[in-house]
Formats: sequence, C-alpha cells, structure tokens
Amino acid sequence: MEFNSKYNAATDMYLAFRNFLFIQAVSGVAEDCDFIAKIKKIFFLEIRKFNYISADLLLDAVEDFLKGPEFFATVNGENLIKQYSAKAKNEKMLPIEKFRDMTFDINKAYEYIRLNEQDMEIFINTNNGHELPDELLLDDDIIPEISFDDQFESPYKQFLRKKILVINVSAKTIGLREMDKEEYRRIMDRYNEIMQRYEVEKEDVTEKYKDSAKEFKSFDFWQDYLGLDDTKI
Repeated sequence: MEFNSKYNAATDMYLAFRNFLFIQAVSGVAEDCDFIAKIKKIFFLEIRKFNYISADLLLDAVEDFLKGPEFFATVNGENLIKQYSAKAKNEKMLPIEKFRDMTFDINKAYEYIRLNEQDMEIFINTNNGHELPDELLLDDDIIPEISFDDQFESPYKQFLRKKILVINVSAKTIGLREMDKEEYRRIMDRYNEIMQRYEVEKEDVTEKYKDSAKEFKSFDFWQDYLGLDDTKI
C-alpha cells in the first residue's frame, strides 16, 4: 500500500508543524526557515479546497506551540494525537464505487490547470469565492475532481465552485467537499486571533523554549516523560 493511502492530517498538518516550531525554538536550528509563513501559505491553500479540517489543525499547531515549554513537558502525547486524529477523521472518504452516479475521471486527479492572471487574482483574494456573494459562484452542473493530497490544488478546476471531489488515488477513495461560509468565518476569526497572538508572544515564548533547552535534552527528562523504569534501561 502506498504511503498517501495512510495519510493522517493530524500528523502532517498538526504534529509536523508543531514540532518544527518547537525544535526551532529549543535548539535554534533552521533559524532562516519561516515555518509560520509556510503554515500561512498551506492554510489558505487548504481553505481554497474547502479543507477546513486541515486548516484548523494548522492553527492547533501554532496555538499549542504558544502554550510554551510547560505544555510540551506535561502533555500526554499519545492522547493528544488521538484527539487530533479524531478531528482529522471527520472528513469522510468513501470507496469510489459510492460515487458511480457522478461524473469524474480518477486519472485527472493530479491535473493542474492554471487560471489567467485576472481570475487567479480573484481566486487568491477571495479565498476561492468565500468572500463573494453566492450569486457570483458557479453552478454545480460540474463538480471537478482534484487530488486529495495536501498542498495540491488545481486553480482552474476549483475556481468559484461550490463543491469539489477530492480523490485519494492510492486508496481509491473519494470525499465530497462543499463550501461552508459559516465555517470559513469561524476559522478565519480563529486564524486572525492566533496569528495576532503569535506576533505579540513569539519573542517571549521562544525565549522560554531556549531557557528549557537543557531540560528537554536531558536523559532524566525523557526517562520521566516516557515512564521508563531504571531497571529496564
């Protein structure tokens, strides 16, 4: 089975970016990498694909990072990932056979078609129609198919559509995503709140992580955190 058939947004969207921020703050490595800029870029890409769950998980990553080293030192990592994995599973991916009454081509899931410059500006500035009145959106006579893979989009196929089919080619499953302006407004309010907090708190919280670096790198910390018995080491 190919890797992306086992894709878990909780790992790729939450855990990976949370840990990037944590490792950078604790160790000072990759100081030139702007992980927040990367998170913002992917956040809006996923919004344009109506992938509100993954966008929300990216915000969870930043929010948990802002909780500081005390959070990392005490949180039950296994339970936390179970919690976020449960959120990720709210997107229902069904076997292709369930969509036989719809027109789509699995071989075109990775088809990338550009928009002209003017339409691309609308696509970006309105977050693919979320900021437009409903009457300016396209009818659902055609529901385009795109790849389920994170960080992939096909602007022309998605442009001002109310619905899209996302196909996990490896797993041979499909999900139907629909524009939800109420959920969009909720998540954008959360985005603005968390990113404003990040700008205000980033220097102080990064300093706290640096001060805790010695503890996080110690054998005693990991022995206690992982619940290891001295007799078994």
